[in-house]
Amino acid sequence: MSTTERSVRAWVPATVTTLLGLVLVVGSGLVWEILQDQGVDELNDPDSVVGSFVYGALAPLGSLGIIGDAPASDWTIALLGGLVPFVVLVYLFTWVGARGSALATLLGAWLGTILGAGLGAVTAWEISARRDDLLDQVVGLQHLRVDRIDSGLYWGAAVGLVLGLVAVVVRAMSTRSRSLVDPDEPASPWPPPAEDQEPADTAVLAPPGGAAEDTVASTGAQPEVDAPVEQRAP
Repeated sequence: MSTTERSVRAWVPATVTTLLGLVLVVGSGLVWEILQDQGVDELNDPDSVVGSFVYGALAPLGSLGIIGDAPASDWTIALLGGLVPFVVLVYLFTWVGARGSALATLLGAWLGTILGAGLGAVTAWEISARRDDLLDQVVGLQHLRVDRIDSGLYWGAAVGLVLGLVAVVVRAMSTRSRSLVDPDEPASPWPPPAEDQEPADTAVLAPPGGAAEDTVASTGAQPEVDAPVEQRAP
């Protein structure tokens, strides 16, 4: 009996999900820079609901530093440092999940984005703090670290669900089907016999005496026998 095997290329959804995550995390940082340059009041207001739940977690890994007065090199180095754990965790968890079911793919991409954004956020903050020599000058650094981790986890939980759905769709599109043949199954003849072809008429010759017997058996009539001829004496 032939069966069908579905071959999943797990690296395809993992790659697409990671690249899309990179675009989103860099784009979020760019939006945060624009809002910072425009002087939005709710951006740094801890009492604002929008500032706490939207603007506060908008750029968990930092920004490119292309807008504003801050040196671009400082922002870029911190951002690149935070992208390293983000890329590794998103790709790894999505790849492992894609080797299983669609639900495992969704959960893998979601969990990888959450952990990657949280670890990337605190990594980017540590790089920025050490470059600016803030470790010995600022009080309450542990509280700032926790805030960055919370921002990364919050951003990853929101964006990771979208990345998980994308990974499921890409996995379904990249799955290939392959037909397998059972080795114990006898091979079919080739070329296959024509089913619609009528058999050729063949003539069967009956042996002597056979036709008469077949006729008697089929009709029940006795065969005619010639009467004996009487011979007259001279």
